[in-house]
Amino acid sequence: MVVASTVANTGASKVLHDGDVVLKAGDVTCVTFGDVDRAVAGAGETRLLPMTVCRGGEIIDLQISLSAVSCLGTQRLTHWAGCLIQKAHRPVAELGFTPGSCDAPNEVFISRWFHGSPAHRYGLYALHWITEVNDVLVFTMDDFENAVGGVENNTFVRVKLVSLQGRPKVLTVKVDHHYWPTWELRKSANAGRGWERVML
Repeated sequence: MVVASTVANTGASKVLHDGDVVLKAGDVTCVTFGDVDRAVAGAGETRLLPMTVCRGGEIIDLQISLSAVSCLGTQRLTHWAGCLIQKAHRPVAELGFTPGSCDAPNEVFISRWFHGSPAHRYGLYALHWITEVNDVLVFTMDDFENAVGGVENNTFVRVKLVSLQGRPKVLTVKVDHHYWPTWELRKSANAGRGWERVML
């Protein structure tokens, strides 16, 4: 028995009600939260999941539309010029603040910056998305890492940003690879290995 308020985060909150008991999701009989997770993972590209719930003593069949936003949390972040860049946190994406389209939202979100860093000195602050690096559009973390990968030490980089309010701005940042090198922190796919730091 799984109470529906625990699965409302899948994007199903418009159909499921608090207190619904999930009996079946897809082909999986739901007894634990893990059963629901397996059913959601098996939903595939359609993002539709049939569910059978018990609501007020009545058995109801529902068709749940799943959110395209991942529930896994941060899996990877990049440190560049003294700021931390990652995919935006799920609530930010679900509230529609992410620039780009629903099918291709921008992933390059500044979540933090460090005092004294190039990011701090040149105004590259948190709560902004990076949309261009030296006139190259970036949508994914890979796009961003490729765009900054060839930048030489002590050179200027032109960065286009979009704020949470949708306001664009352009900054020029002088990178310092000696004190503020570029590296990535990745959650390991191997169970028990934790996080891995990779210099870029």
